[in-house]
Amino acid sequence: MVRKVTIYTRAAEYSNDFRVDDGLLLCIYCNHSVKWEKKSSIKDHIQGVTHCAKKREYENKQKTNGNVLQQRTIASTILNANSKNELIEDLIHAFAVADIPLE
Repeated sequence: MVRKVTIYTRAAEYSNDFRVDDGLLLCIYCNHSVKWEKKSSIKDHIQGVTHCAKKREYENKQKTNGNVLQQRTIASTILNANSKNELIEDLIHAFAVADIPLE
């Protein structure tokens, strides 16, 4: 039986190194998209010198700071901005209906 491989199955296989954002397989440490269709391209990236160095750097930062930010794609950033704008508009509408001044 042939198992269908998707970006999500690849991310699950390598959950310590990759995440899925907006249809892209992104390396957690390098903030770099990796082609997920072939397992060899993922293994080549993981075994690369740059990935190993950035992984060590990431882990050291996490030990000292406890929190390291992840880069987002443009689509997810726009989605977050739109949801924030919607929340603000709903709040303004609720204040207007309740006759609460905004100043």
